[in-house]
Amino acid sequence: MTDPRAPSARPGWRAPMLATLTEDRFSSDHWLYERKLDGVRAICSRDGGEVTLWSRNQNAIERSYPEIAEVLTAQGGPRFVADGEIVAFDGRQTSFATLQGRIHLTDRDRIEATGVQVFY
Repeated sequence: MTDPRAPSARPGWRAPMLATLTEDRFSSDHWLYERKLDGVRAICSRDGGEVTLWSRNQNAIERSYPEIAEVLTAQGGPRFVADGEIVAFDGRQTSFATLQGRIHLTDRDRIEATGVQVFY
């Protein structure tokens, strides 16, 4: 039986880097840091065919975020893997509460009716 977590079982899947809880503090002038975005973690992949968006639990989620899949299909190369965060904004701040209004929707009309725009 094939392990469903194995990369070959889910073409395009790559495990995301996850935060690790620690008491140690790290700081260096030689590192760049990005701000914490409050959204849904996603791995996006393409291997010559359609773009797939994966949740961190290995669920395909491109039907919930068709606009992201469409943009990456049009602009992405034939083969890539990207690790990112899908977010919605409330003003200038990312807002998980705003994003929740459309997280599990897959019907395009219902998605558009929420008025929630997402960014990757």
